[in-house]
Amino acid sequence: MEEASRKELFPVLAKLMKFSDGPCKVKIFIASRGGQRDVKVAMSKEGWSKMGLEKGDTGGDIRKYVETQTEQVIESGELLDGDVSEELQREVVERLVSGAEGMFLWVRYQIGNLCEQETEHDLYEALKNLPSGIEETYTLLLSKINSQSPSRRRLAERVLKWMLCSTRPLTPRELVEAVAIDPTTDQVGLDPKKMAKGVEAIVDVCGNLISYDEQLGTLRFVHFTVKEFLEKRFVGAQEAQGGVAEE
Repeated sequence: MEEASRKELFPVLAKLMKFSDGPCKVKIFIASRGGQRDVKVAMSKEGWSKMGLEKGDTGGDIRKYVETQTEQVIESGELLDGDVSEELQREVVERLVSGAEGMFLWVRYQIGNLCEQETEHDLYEALKNLPSGIEETYTLLLSKINSQSPSRRRLAERVLKWMLCSTRPLTPRELVEAVAIDPTTDQVGLDPKKMAKGVEAIVDVCGNLISYDEQLGTLRFVHFTVKEFLEKRFVGAQEAQGGVAEE
């Protein structure tokens, strides 16, 4: 949630908490990153209890997640068609646990990349060259997006620009129609021939940086750090807004 939205939210939460003094008990759980000063100030002002969670605190959960996910891709045949020795499986687990730094999303992306390796040799090489941290992972994903065909690369860029600048999550139809607009022509209305073939196509060309929320019926970045990364490293907020404004 953006800082401006949080400023509006905290007074509402404070009012809700006042109901706890009466017969109706209200319990609210708030999760945030440690560096968000406005969250700390608001919680201290209201006297709300708080606790911190460090990277090391998730070590056991990370290992369990890695072990479970590794077993699943082996059993499903996604990793080397399931032909993985116990020694190699242990190597995969230890390398992923070591590099995760508390990030479940980092693990998810690495397992996806490992499943793309064709031989045991390739898998070992990939394990030796795991990206350091989530930003380096995003850089590699962005490189894959840019290495696609010109058509897929253009679609991905337009999708990401629209999602960066949208003030709310977009539905698949809204996004499909938005990226179909061609600012270089004088054509009025949408050309069906220029529209992407559904939500699956949009998610696919964006290299798993975005996902479709079936419950809400909207598309979103898989993690808030994706948006932060794209704002800094891909098109930048001003460039994205300029591109969308043209459309």
